[in-house]
Amino acid sequence: MYFIDLNGITNERYPGGARFSPQNIVAPEVLSEVRRRFQIDPKIKMRAAFTAAYGSPIIAGMQRYYQRRLEARNLTQTDLTAINTEYQNELRAAIQSSVQIDINHSLMGLDTAAGMAIARALPEIWTEVYSTRFNIFANDGVTPVSIPPADEKMGSVASVLVVDAALDTMRKGLKALAEDNRFSGLMSEQGVSVATLAERLSTFDSIYFGTIKAVAFQAKDGVGIAYTTVTRQRLAELMRNVAQYDAALDKLLRPRQSVPSTEGAGAFSKDALQLGESGIAEILQLAERASSNEFIHETLKKRQDTAFEASALQKELDIVTSEQAIADLGIPREQATTALKELVKQYDDLLARADASLRTQFRSLYTPSAGPFVPGSFLPGWAVPALFAAGATGGLLGVLFALFARRRGSSAA
Repeated sequence: MYFIDLNGITNERYPGGARFSPQNIVAPEVLSEVRRRFQIDPKIKMRAAFTAAYGSPIIAGMQRYYQRRLEARNLTQTDLTAINTEYQNELRAAIQSSVQIDINHSLMGLDTAAGMAIARALPEIWTEVYSTRFNIFANDGVTPVSIPPADEKMGSVASVLVVDAALDTMRKGLKALAEDNRFSGLMSEQGVSVATLAERLSTFDSIYFGTIKAVAFQAKDGVGIAYTTVTRQRLAELMRNVAQYDAALDKLLRPRQSVPSTEGAGAFSKDALQLGESGIAEILQLAERASSNEFIHETLKKRQDTAFEASALQKELDIVTSEQAIADLGIPREQATTALKELVKQYDDLLARADASLRTQFRSLYTPSAGPFVPGSFLPGWAVPALFAAGATGGLLGVLFALFARRRGSSAA
C-alpha cells in the first residue's frame, strides 16, 4: 500500500488540460517500463498485480472529525447543512488529490523488498513515461503552426487560405496563453511577449494580409468560388440559429398578459382578495421562470457566441466578394512573406517556452504521502489512516489548548 499526492493535476486534468485517471499510473506503457527495469519475467501477467485508485490516508481522520462536529448539541438544520457541505467539499478535494497504489508482489513471484521497491518506482516511472510520450503539458487549444514554403508567398487563393488558417490558429493560441496566469511573464527568445506578438499579428493583418486576400479572391478561381459558397451557407446557418435563440428567449422572457377585470370600475377583482386560479398560475409561472434562469443564461451566451461568429463570417464575405478592384502592383509581397515567417517563428518559440515552463514547474507529478506498507506486515492496514487521524487530532487539540490558554490568560489579567 502506497499513497501519493498529485502535483499539477487539478480537477482530474494534467497541467496542459488532458484528462487524468489513476489508471494512467498502471497503463501498459508504464508497466512495460517497470518490467524492463526490474527484469520481470515476460510470462508473468503484471496487470493483475497492480491497482491504482483515488484514496487518501487522511480520509478516516476527516470522517471522525466531522462526525464529532455533527454530534454536537443544539445544531440547527442550517448548521447541519453547512457542516455536510464543508465535509463533502473537503472529502472531494482530498480524494482527487491523492492516489492509493496497491501491488501484490506474490502474484509476480517477488519478495517483499522487491514489491516495495516497485511501489516506490511506479509513480516515478509514470511521471517519466507520461511526460515524454504523451502530450500532458501542451494546451489542446494551443497548437504549433507550420506553413509550407510554397504557401508563404500567398500567390494563390489556396495559399492565402492556408495562411489564413495559420493566422487563426495563432490568434486562438495567443488568446489562450494570455488567459493563463501561469504564462503571465512569458517571452520569446527575442523578448517578445504574448501581448506584443498579438499586436504584431493584428498589424500584419491590417497592412499586408487583408489586401493580399482581397486581391487573391478577385481571380474568381474554383477554390475561391467554392470557399465563398461554403462561407455563405455557414453564415445562413448561423443566422437561423440566432433567430431560434431569439424566439426561445422571447418566449421565456415575455411578460405575462394580465386579464382585465369585468366587474366594473372601482370593483375589486377576486385575485385581490383570495388566491384563485389566476394567482396560482402566476406563482407557478414565477417558479418556472426561477428554475429556468440557468437555462436563460446559457441560451443568451450561445446566442451571443453565435452572433459573434456570424459577424466575423459577414466580414469575411465582405472581403472576398468585394467588387472594388484592387491593384496588385503596390503590395510588398516580399516584406509580407518575411513578416509572416517572423510571426510564425516567434509564436512557435513562445509555445516551446510555455511547454518548457510547465515541465520545469512539474518535474514530478507526485509527492510521496505515506508508505509503502506491505499488507500483513507489523503495521496493519488500518494503521496508516489511524496515524494520520491521530496527527490531525493532535494538531486540532493543540490549537484548542492554545486558544483556551490565551482566554484564561486574558481573564486572569
